[in-house]
Amino acid sequence: MPGTAGYGRTDKGHVFHTKDGVDAYNAIDADLVCTKEGELWMAFGSFGLGIQLIKLDEKTGYQAEDDKTVYNIARRTSKASGGAEEGPSLIEHNGPYFLFTAWDYCCHQKDEIEQTTYKTAYGRADKVTGPYVDRAGYSMLNGGGTLLLERYGRYVGPGGGEAFQDLNRIRFVHHYYDNAGDSRYQGLRQ
Repeated sequence: MPGTAGYGRTDKGHVFHTKDGVDAYNAIDADLVCTKEGELWMAFGSFGLGIQLIKLDEKTGYQAEDDKTVYNIARRTSKASGGAEEGPSLIEHNGPYFLFTAWDYCCHQKDEIEQTTYKTAYGRADKVTGPYVDRAGYSMLNGGGTLLLERYGRYVGPGGGEAFQDLNRIRFVHHYYDNAGDSRYQGLRQ
């Protein structure tokens, strides 16, 4: 609250940083999950480089000193998709963990809207570090994933989503383009 003791924030830099051409992954599109044991983990990753996971120190917010591993938890290998997978969302639900990722190509608009092939897939694991598998048992480390959302009717490119628990149930919000209206509009659906 402005004007109260402790108001404000201090920028302490990146939680985790990667360098293009040096690291085999990309530290963007971060998402946090708290395990049943109270540990904090951050998933991140972007287009063609897979989804990674690191353990965080709950006091500092930086990578935990007791586990410096960068876990690769999902990677698409399809040449047709360019390996396009990004925007991880992790949630624990009644024991298992669920990883949602956006696949393929986002954000073509106007005359190119038909090139928007964005969709959402997910997998589940017994441990936050994986392995995440789809309904058929295929690992998300080898391109597996159960499709949750893909183009339906006028809704083009449903992806970039976030799973969360509200007061009553688990919800998943995502963006899409409304091809029946303004093709530049990004909507939200639950």
